[in-house]
Amino acid sequence: MLQTAGAADPTDPLGLDEIPDAASIVHVTVERLFRLLKSQMGATLDTLGSSIVEWRILLMLRIHGEMAQKDLVHEVAMVQAQVSRTLTAMRRRGLVAMRRSQDDGRVWLFSLTPSGAALYGEIAPSMARRKQSLDAALPADDLALFQNAARTIARVAERAGEQLPGTATSHEQGD
Repeated sequence: MLQTAGAADPTDPLGLDEIPDAASIVHVTVERLFRLLKSQMGATLDTLGSSIVEWRILLMLRIHGEMAQKDLVHEVAMVQAQVSRTLTAMRRRGLVAMRRSQDDGRVWLFSLTPSGAALYGEIAPSMARRKQSLDAALPADDLALFQNAARTIARVAERAGEQLPGTATSHEQGD
């Protein structure tokens, strides 16, 4: 059985009129929106010769300058192995430089090369237009409501996770 809000809307890119009864409307809505946004962003970056992980690394290095790999992993909010593979590929392409920290020889520091800065410069205008388009899709009051609703859902999800046996909140995991 499906949860429906009336007749299916053929213009709805998320298909929110067709959510299985056993599924959370909130979860399915967020998941479908995430997949749509990620797919669109990935396609845009692909045409520019980049990827989502690579773009996030370029952006963080542009903002913060030289960074340790551990800090990059945290900032780009991706799995460490994925960031590591992408950094290796970016180094091979001459987009990032890598050196050992003078303070801690176990730490590798990454920075943009001139080629990496140039690629950032090629991608940034498209990403700025995308940001502007997405953020302008809702009036300021609706955007604030959207953010507050997301925070509320996150808090409820965290509390639900605390109640499940064998689960820990992100704070308990050290994130």
